Amino acid sequence: MVKYVPMEAVMNYLPDSIRQQVDKAQILSWAYLIYRTYQLPIAEALHIATIPVTNHKVRLPDNVLRIIDVRHTSPGVDVPKAITRDYGDYRLIIAQEVYFSSPFYQQAKPLKYLGQNRHVLVEEGLYCNKCETGFSIDHTMTCLTIDYPDGEVSVIYKTLVEEDGEMMIPDDPDLMMGLSYFVQSRYWEDKIYAHEQNAFQIADSMHVKSRAHLESFKGRYLLSAINVGKHNAFVMRRNKFMNWKRN
Repeated sequence: MVKYVPMEAVMNYLPDSIRQQVDKAQILSWAYLIYRTYQLPIAEALHIATIPVTNHKVRLPDNVLRIIDVRHTSPGVDVPKAITRDYGDYRLIIAQEVYFSSPFYQQAKPLKYLGQNRHVLVEEGLYCNKCETGFSIDHTMTCLTIDYPDGEVSVIYKTLVEEDGEMMIPDDPDLMMGLSYFVQSRYWEDKIYAHEQNAFQIADSMHVKSRAHLESFKGRYLLSAINVGKHNAFVMRRNKFMNWKRN
């Protein structure tokens, strides 16, 4: 299981001289920059919101990161109480199980994304341009337009997990060292303009080290997400097909 920590943890990997000379906000800004550049993993949580429909419009919660599922139900259908109470993290799985097995979820009509373009908020499984019933998203990414004028919509979505306003990231040595070296490289880049001796060489060296650690972490992370069973099954089917064609 991956342990996540606040982005501030990178401060522990920096030399004392940099921590003393550079403002913490600037350090975190540099760390956020390279993190997003490499599109590295972030901690996400699953949420469920039941929202009334007003004249085909559904206002999304403010913390939506990606939409997993959208379902519509008629007015008056009871929402399972398990998802409306704050049970805390240790009851989250139970609460979700109650919700997904409830008549409310089973009877609700699933909606597909009918927009013309790929949308940053929508999971790939929700795309269906040929479906008759679905939803679209406005340009502000805050409101759904659905094909029903009223009722309620259940939106299942992922949101960013934060602690004291900081993004949570994997507590991995390669990742932390990669972020640390990038911060150090930016620190020494600033020194170049002050004509400090060897600043350019040090900044370049730190960039190289940062890239090596971040690529190592990203490679391991991508490999861990591969379903080995499905991959092997695909390869076996492909090999059988190629052998059949040769024969």
